[in-house]
Amino acid sequence: LVEKLPDLGLDLEPITRKMLLRRILEKRPVVHTSTEVLRIEAGNVLLRHLTGKESFSRADAIVLAVGYAANGDLVKSGGFPERETHAIGDCLTPRGIVEAIHEGNRVGRMI
Repeated sequence: LVEKLPDLGLDLEPITRKMLLRRILEKRPVVHTSTEVLRIEAGNVLLRHLTGKESFSRADAIVLAVGYAANGDLVKSGGFPERETHAIGDCLTPRGIVEAIHEGNRVGRMI
């Protein structure tokens, strides 16, 4: 998980955040906070921490959640030629967390 903010789920309501973080962290993912994604290539993600340090991280799956402005540039650019790609959420049009969860669930069940 890569989060640009200093912690995960800061924009969530407290009870929802607690439940969601518990479910996510049970899986023991690698978590990078205060970090941004610079580039994705062949299953590797180039990261830059708030300190300026850059590093590559291996990724089995990549899900981008990048804010409230529609931005489908990465999908349109063919950024994942070796992978089946599905555009959901704010890369189509800005919406809320409920819609993002619904779309992610729908696409996840398809693949």
